[in-house]
Amino acid sequence: MTLPIINTRADMDDLIGTEEHDLFMQHLRGSLFRLVKNDVAQTWEAVEDDTTIGRFGFVRADFGNVVAPALPVYDVAAYEAEVAKKTQDEKDEADVLAARTHAKLIALKNMTPDQVEAWCGANITNLATAKDALTTLAVCVAILARRL
Repeated sequence: MTLPIINTRADMDDLIGTEEHDLFMQHLRGSLFRLVKNDVAQTWEAVEDDTTIGRFGFVRADFGNVVAPALPVYDVAAYEAEVAKKTQDEKDEADVLAARTHAKLIALKNMTPDQVEAWCGANITNLATAKDALTTLAVCVAILARRL
């Protein structure tokens, strides 16, 4: 079935009595409520929304007595996982920004492999400088590993 193009109420009125009209009205009826997740109350809410029907020149009364749809079960575990991921993503991004201003990482980033070897040979001369270099590399690896 090829569906006609419907842009206005007049387009709909031209289809009255057809299967296409009934199908489109069914779709519009489905747009009368939108589901909104309320994480504070840990519930879903059905919110009346006449935006779509208004674009086609309809009002809620054109659809008779429409009841709100059944609400899905609020999944606390899924919400907690979403918050944890968002929190981790925000932390990762903050760490990346901090790494971009880390003086030793900036210097390392700007070196060629030969320059890194030369720097290590000249500057890693005892346990303290070795620990410092290793710490810088560990910070770099920690940031890079999150991108894997």
